[in-house]
Amino acid sequence: MIFATTILKNTVLDKHKRYNRIYTDNLHQDPSKYVVLFRPLLMTDLDLADCLEGASFIYSQWGGYLEKGSYRTMESWLKKHGIPMIHIHTSGHASPLDLKRFAEAMAPKALVPIHSFAPEKYDALFPNVVYRHDTEWWEV
Repeated sequence: MIFATTILKNTVLDKHKRYNRIYTDNLHQDPSKYVVLFRPLLMTDLDLADCLEGASFIYSQWGGYLEKGSYRTMESWLKKHGIPMIHIHTSGHASPLDLKRFAEAMAPKALVPIHSFAPEKYDALFPNVVYRHDTEWWEV
């Protein structure tokens, strides 16, 4: 499902917006077949769509964010609708050993370090490192 307030021209989304876009008012028809990338901003739209029966909320960020005041409204909303929260922590910070095991299992033709504090160390771990600069586009 794609929720978007603005779809930029000449993007991947632009190719799909006419034929594949799902609107909130259509969700009630068969809500069990959708996964929504949720933001608290969507709470009102999902209320209006009447599609929350049997819903679950999978939270995959650091648990400490839930302690901040901005999440209180969302937690109240989930309770109001009887939506259970399932916490699956994802950090994006894998150990070098885990990265090496993952790369060996995937066997990529090229490995591009992104979002790394030490990309220059990848050559010592992987045989097929290709370096790219942030915001650089390349063909795959």
